[in-house]
Amino acid sequence: MSLIGWNYGISAKREEDGIITEVFIHPIFQDGHVGEGYIWSKEDVISHIDDRNKVTTILPTGDGGWRKGAEVHVVDTGSGRYIRTDKNETPRDNLGELPEF
Repeated sequence: MSLIGWNYGISAKREEDGIITEVFIHPIFQDGHVGEGYIWSKEDVISHIDDRNKVTTILPTGDGGWRKGAEVHVVDTGSGRYIRTDKNETPRDNLGELPEF
């Protein structure tokens, strides 16, 4: 699936006590090319999604490339804001099976 039209791709996560604290995120350029990754806080991801940036998980293809995973959403609950690849309102982060770094 093409990465054209997406702004950022998350390839890994860092958790503490089951809560995502940081992600390894890559810019996705207009041609769908994935740039070098860097570390963002969960709050940075939420801020960029709030600013209407499109964020997806990305998975390695095995040949040095990337393929699109699932769209990342912000879910607001009474106990906080979470980043998830689904829209259910379970009060926790969930980026699927991304590896930890």
